[in-house]
Amino acid sequence: MAANAEHLKALVRAHAEADDDLFYSVALQVAAKSARQGQGKFAVDLRELVEAARQKQGQAESGVPRRRWCSPAVSSPAC
Repeated sequence: MAANAEHLKALVRAHAEADDDLFYSVALQVAAKSARQGQGKFAVDLRELVEAARQKQGQAESGVPRRRWCSPAVSSPAC
């Protein structure tokens, strides 16, 4: 698995804060790192899981804004 300690900590923080956008962003960072390390199947599977979860969540929420939380440990375009 290509996630490092900072990724895992950021995922737990995002989950605890109910920040789905950050959670998915970090998960995609893990997928990108995995792809760069030659773990293409895992990277594709993870990206597809994130995309499916975002679509499912978008249908369930119908426009309700989500909270943002930025971790200093993991850079995110949303921060």
